[in-house]
Amino acid sequence: LIAIWALMRNRRRHKRALSSLRETVALLEQRLSARTDAWRHANDTLEQTEQRHRITTALLNETKEYLNSIINSMPSVMIGVTPSGHVTHWNSAAELATGIREKKALGFRLQEIYPNLPVPSEMIEEAISLSEPRMRENVKIDHLGMNRYVDITVYPLHSLELTGAVIRVDDVTMRQKLDSMMLQNEKLKSLGELAAGM
Repeated sequence: LIAIWALMRNRRRHKRALSSLRETVALLEQRLSARTDAWRHANDTLEQTEQRHRITTALLNETKEYLNSIINSMPSVMIGVTPSGHVTHWNSAAELATGIREKKALGFRLQEIYPNLPVPSEMIEEAISLSEPRMRENVKIDHLGMNRYVDITVYPLHSLELTGAVIRVDDVTMRQKLDSMMLQNEKLKSLGELAAGM
C-alpha cells in the first residue's frame, strides 16, 4: 500500500513536472517567436536604411561631380583654402596656371604651392573674419617670364562644418592692354588737338 501510494505521488509529481515543462517550453517558443519577429523587423528596417543610404550616397556623389564639373569648366582660377591657408580645392584653371595637378596641391599651404600668387594670409583671414569678400585689381604677376595682370578676389566660406575661403583669380591682361591703348589714344588725341590749336 505504501508502495502504491508512493508510486501515485511520484506520478503526480511527474505530471506536474511534465505540465510545468510543457508550459516552460510553450513560453520559450512564444518568446523565441516574438524575438524572431523583432529580429526580422529590425533586419528589414536595416535593409531599408542601408538602401536609402546607398541612394543618398549616390546622389551626393552625383551632385559633387556636377559641382566639380561646373567649377572646372570656369576659366577663372578657383582655389579653396582653410583659414590657415591649406589648399582644399584646386580647379583645372589652377592646374593650367601652375602646372601642378590637384592631387599634388591638396593639403599644402597656398604660399608653398603657388608662391607667385600675391594673396597674403592676412587677406584670407580678413575675408573670413569679416565675412566679406576682399579684392585686389590689376595685380601684376610674373607668369612663365611674362608680365600678366590679374584680379584677385577672396570670398569667405562659412558652413556648419567648414570655414575657409575661395580664391578666384581672373586674368585681365587683355583688358589692361586695352585700357593702356585707350589711355595712349586719349593722350595722342589731346596732343593732336593741342597741336591743331597752335
